[in-house]
Amino acid sequence: MSGGRGRHRLAPAVGALALALAAGAQQAAGPAARGLSLREAVTIALAHSPRLRAAQAEESAARAAVGEAAAGRRPQVETSEGFTRSDNPVSVFGTLLSQQRFTVADLALNQLNHPAPLNNYATRVAVGVPLFDARQAELRTREARLGVKAAASASEQARQGVVAAVVNAYYRLAAEEAGVRIARSAAAEAASSLHQAQARYRAGMAVQADALRAQVYAAQAEEALAAAQGQAEVARAGLNQAMGRDQATPVPLPPDADDAQAGVAPEAASLAALLEAAQRRRPELQAERNRLAAARAEVTRAQAAFLPTLEGAAAWEHDQWRFANGGGSNWTLGLTLRWTPYSGGRRRAALQAALAAERRETARSAELRQGVEMEVREAWQAGVTAAQQARIARQAAAQAAAALTIERNRYTSGLATITELLGAETALTQAQNQALEARYALAVSAANRALAAGELSATAVTGATR
Repeated sequence: MSGGRGRHRLAPAVGALALALAAGAQQAAGPAARGLSLREAVTIALAHSPRLRAAQAEESAARAAVGEAAAGRRPQVETSEGFTRSDNPVSVFGTLLSQQRFTVADLALNQLNHPAPLNNYATRVAVGVPLFDARQAELRTREARLGVKAAASASEQARQGVVAAVVNAYYRLAAEEAGVRIARSAAAEAASSLHQAQARYRAGMAVQADALRAQVYAAQAEEALAAAQGQAEVARAGLNQAMGRDQATPVPLPPDADDAQAGVAPEAASLAALLEAAQRRRPELQAERNRLAAARAEVTRAQAAFLPTLEGAAAWEHDQWRFANGGGSNWTLGLTLRWTPYSGGRRRAALQAALAAERRETARSAELRQGVEMEVREAWQAGVTAAQQARIARQAAAQAAAALTIERNRYTSGLATITELLGAETALTQAQNQALEARYALAVSAANRALAAGELSATAVTGATR
């Protein structure tokens, strides 16, 4: 299968999963009635996530760095206004000439050797033009533009990470709330068994130990219910954190958010298609490719630093002995060629550092590619395993429910012991919790696959919901 077909299969798979998981939540008329949908949770997170805001700020800084680097290729204009007062013979002689106030009297020996102090207000405008800067500004600009691309990839990585975190937190909360319902049902079953055991004991049909055992079991069921409620509160705070909100904010979910998970299997994209898509689209790999290109540009810049530079300059100056009072003006044009045959080893050391940085980024690229491949394999296998476990756990829960019905009837008829009845109740609770965990793993597996392939987006997750 081509990478394009694999990519197109991922988005419908995640979207179909989201539809099945959140369809019940989307049917009600108002937000308060239907609870928080996955689409709303993702939208809130993308608007308020501190992680995403930090990534966007980093991208803005990278764009600004391009302008800073490109400025090195443009003319630089400087202006200055200065004041001096001096009786230095050379300074006075030159200043008089600049002010265009030099006279024959100023050639007298005594005047030349012992001039009176002279004021000078100097207004200066200078322009420097880098005609050839050994490609330094050009290569810095190239590096900065590659930095923008790397920062954009980092922003996309952050965006996908935020979406994945919301999907996981959303269905974690749905699973924990379903766990509360399972625990509440188990506590009710335990209370019923306790009532039945006590009635049989009072009727002389069971020993006191049976009633006490049922009482202990009922207390344990209440403890399990309290623990499940606490886990649901933690999961609710976790969803708020993923959305960038105050963790104490109430988060009502649709009452059937967990029920929608049952029986849903993500569309199975081939492992080869996922691997091919990840190598092309994973933001981390795109960012690393740009970092490697920037490192190579830095090597070129370090090599070009051995070349000479050529700069043009122009200046205009106005000198006057009183502020805003007459004076004289002059201008200067010039070219400066600079070449440093020996820099004390600084440029060679900079080149060696740039070459080492290039080798480092090359090694990191290889390591990152291997890491991404491993993540894709893990995500793909997790999806396969989750589908299998969900099917098996669903069957086991149904069998455990049937077994409890049989044991309760046998206990009522006096054919089973309280130990057998409570064992059947325990088995049902365990099977239901295992089925719940399997449904949770299945619910997030498609999103995790898309994340591993670098194709997880808000549209892919929520586009199928209404």
